[in-house]
Amino acid sequence: MSYQFVHIECYSAKPRQATRGSDHFNSAEQVFAEAAREARYSEHVSSPRPAQQFPGTRSVEELRALWRTLTANTVETVQNPSGRSYQRRLRNDAHTLYTEIHSHPARIEDIWGGKSPELKREVGAWMDRAVSHFEKRMPPGVEYAVVVHTDEAHVHFHILALNVGDPKLNANKLHAGKAAAERVRESEEATTPIPGLPRPELEPRPRKPKKFKPSKNRKTQARNEIAYREKIAAWEAECAACEARNDALLADWRERNKAHQQEHRRTRGRTAENKAYNAALRAFQDDYHAQVGAPSGLLRDGPRKARKTTRQHAAEKETAKRLAKVMQSQKSDHETNLKFAQQNAAAEASNAETRASLEARALDLAAAEANLAAERKALSDQKEAFIRQAKLHEARVTAREEAVKAKEQDLENAFEGLNAIMTGLEDGSVTVTNNKITGRGLGSQLRGAFAADAPRAPGQSLLRRFVGFVIRSWNAIETRGGPEIEHDYRDGPSM
Repeated sequence: MSYQFVHIECYSAKPRQATRGSDHFNSAEQVFAEAAREARYSEHVSSPRPAQQFPGTRSVEELRALWRTLTANTVETVQNPSGRSYQRRLRNDAHTLYTEIHSHPARIEDIWGGKSPELKREVGAWMDRAVSHFEKRMPPGVEYAVVVHTDEAHVHFHILALNVGDPKLNANKLHAGKAAAERVRESEEATTPIPGLPRPELEPRPRKPKKFKPSKNRKTQARNEIAYREKIAAWEAECAACEARNDALLADWRERNKAHQQEHRRTRGRTAENKAYNAALRAFQDDYHAQVGAPSGLLRDGPRKARKTTRQHAAEKETAKRLAKVMQSQKSDHETNLKFAQQNAAAEASNAETRASLEARALDLAAAEANLAAERKALSDQKEAFIRQAKLHEARVTAREEAVKAKEQDLENAFEGLNAIMTGLEDGSVTVTNNKITGRGLGSQLRGAFAADAPRAPGQSLLRRFVGFVIRSWNAIETRGGPEIEHDYRDGPSM
């Protein structure tokens, strides 16, 4: 075992010249193709093998199709110097693909050749830790693919990711160093740009000669065209000489400005953005070693960077290997204790859930009893209200019945009085004398109708009107307009 290796980088759709090698350019399409082991981009491998997809992740083809769709359909809002804003497609040099390369010092032939099954298990555990560490570092909304290459000397795998949650698919936000530098760049700690040398004033181009006026004479016209072509040729030569002088002037200015910038950089030292970038990447490597490298028996740094001898490096590798075994043992014990604690916690949680369930049931029962009592009271109130309404209705019905009986009795009394008067007039037992009706049995019939406190019932009123009518009719027949009839029958039968 030796030291860890992890490298992160961002790419754009536009090819960009590699840091090392002026004839090599990298782009997102090239990275996708190389990860998928396409023949055109696998010339650095003597015997290319198909890439193996890590379980539970997208394939490279799926991620590339998603990247093409998003970059083609995503737009960004841009504001021009005048203050107006407009939308445009993403710039082709915008970083939209984030990548990581993880390499293990174990050789492919030792792992897949069947020489060391234990080493194969260790490498598999290292892959799981690295992918899990990547997933923990990434923000929500990241789509990624993981592919393993087994056709080179050492086992390694690539992680390709898209920042789908960002409106501009900004992959730099996933890069630990670039994200830290951007935060400093937007803060008050940002480094002031170095002012450049003033740009030289360029020599203006000579004016283009004017054409001669058209002539009706062919010979004159031909001479004018020849002279104009000669003037144009001389003008173009002067323009070329002017541009050459301007180019030389600009080249000299660029050299002097470059030296000026370099001198200021040496004097100023590293910028705050660069310091934040390097500090963030060192912190990333330290965290990667703590979470992935050390549990896998890998050192933080190699012998060259740490300036160690071969023996020292070998001793450190053995120490790291033993430390990894100790960490694995501790991890196993920790997992056992954690599992036991989880079981206890689950049992306690189950008991707590049971108690909570019983308490909830008791509360539900109390609430049900309260609701039942409220319903009973409501029913009792409704019953009492119904009884009151029924009694009131019964009283109204009784009153109506008594009123009807009174009317019936009144009509019956009136009918009996009318019948008695009519019968007495017919048989002669009733006579009209001195404006009074006299006859046997009429006292009891007429006393109630002509009493002072007699009710103004319809039957009694009808009887009084009939008596008055009989008396007036009788007087009209006998006396022809005699004195007014007195309606006073309160003396009883002697009337």
